[in-house]
Amino acid sequence: MRLAVVALCLPLVHGTTRSWTNEAATVLEAGGQLSLAITISGVERSLLSVPVVQSFRQYAPPGDVHMVIAGELDAVTTNRVHAVYRPVSFRTIKKSTSLDDINATCDTLMLFGPFENAKGTLLQWIALRAAYQDVLQTEQQRGVSYDWIVKLRTDLVFFEAIPPVRGLDSTLVHLPSGGMSEDPNTRWTNDHLFLCPRHLCRAYYELLELWQSPLCSGDGFNFTNRYDLPAGIYAALMDTASGRVLTPNGPPTYNYTIPSIMGSRFLVDWYIVARYSLDGCRTMSDEVRNSDNTTCGLVQEFDLAYTIARGSETAGYMDCDYTLTTQAWRASQRYYPRVQEAYSECEQRFGASFNYSGSGDW
Repeated sequence: MRLAVVALCLPLVHGTTRSWTNEAATVLEAGGQLSLAITISGVERSLLSVPVVQSFRQYAPPGDVHMVIAGELDAVTTNRVHAVYRPVSFRTIKKSTSLDDINATCDTLMLFGPFENAKGTLLQWIALRAAYQDVLQTEQQRGVSYDWIVKLRTDLVFFEAIPPVRGLDSTLVHLPSGGMSEDPNTRWTNDHLFLCPRHLCRAYYELLELWQSPLCSGDGFNFTNRYDLPAGIYAALMDTASGRVLTPNGPPTYNYTIPSIMGSRFLVDWYIVARYSLDGCRTMSDEVRNSDNTTCGLVQEFDLAYTIARGSETAGYMDCDYTLTTQAWRASQRYYPRVQEAYSECEQRFGASFNYSGSGDW
């Protein structure tokens, strides 16, 4: 098995700069070797800050890093990024501020009307796609595919190790528990961290195709599909020799519409869980759920204590309240004490001063 690690820092489409290495990273675990790709995506943010670099070195799994950065980096910063993360592929792309860069064929008003933050959320998927393309190119050059892909951001700080993929269900995709807020409607949504067995990754990294296909029609302002077209964003049950199997939403093959985001699910990330479930986890029926209710469709949550380092390399703060209190909101009784410990550690190390203790020696 092979595992890829992609690190994305997005520049967007034009003026791309790229570098490659031919080194392959493998993870040696009990039972054989896995190859992992890690994508790290986003603007530079706190990518080179002390807490981000230290936690990546300590807690991220070993693998091939594929990095796409949105925005230009000077030569000195680029060299430091290479020294710290040793990416197999690296490029910068235009930092997009326009929806024109998506080249959408569908009406996107339902996404960008009342929710201005949704625009930036969807634009980040341009960078994600770029990183995925770099993973594909590496696989083609080597003639072998990775076993897993792990998606990270440029500003994550971990307080414990990311779960080894060897122990995860290879028939599901995986993301941290807690959703994106304390609102229970945001469960199974997360654009910070995503782990997928190789055969289930495409629906995540190619999310933009839903709005770019010529088969997409109408604005989908409500769940009553306009023009009597089906919603083309959900997973499907496929008949196989071993029975009916839930399959992620794939490239559009028929005329469809895109339903608007459900109620308080104002996050574009809801369309991710939609691609991996029968109804976007809106109801308890027709979903594949396990006994402890951590799985919806093909999406399974796992517990992980982490947070976001807001700001830049040398100035910023640890957003302890954002992720750690959200996780505590729904943490299992077994895991709740660990979340509390991580929150205290976050506050003690970085929360009080609201700044990082200078840059590291990288």
